[in-house]
Amino acid sequence: MTREIKFRAWNDETQMMYMSHRRDGSDNPLWSYDAVLRRQDEETVHIMQFTGLHDTNGKAIYARDLLKHKFYSGPVIVSFENGCFISEDVDILSSSNEVIGNIHENPELLKG
Repeated sequence: MTREIKFRAWNDETQMMYMSHRRDGSDNPLWSYDAVLRRQDEETVHIMQFTGLHDTNGKAIYARDLLKHKFYSGPVIVSFENGCFISEDVDILSSSNEVIGNIHENPELLKG
């Protein structure tokens, strides 16, 4: 079994999300992971890996995404720690998860 490897990167300076793959599904990457790592400034560029999972609507789940779960009241953050994708509050394998944003583009969801 193979897992699709995809990344995206948030740039604090440009306030834009860059995808390592084309949204139309073609194989030609928009940027290479190696090239971004060579230029990465940990203060301004944040690389997020695809978990290999999709939410209830079929949307890809990445590290640092915010999930809504029907049995949990607040947004849930997906993290990558010790070689695993985790969430402290809900099972990210649950089919009840819905991606509602991410910590970079939607920080307002973390308030309150």
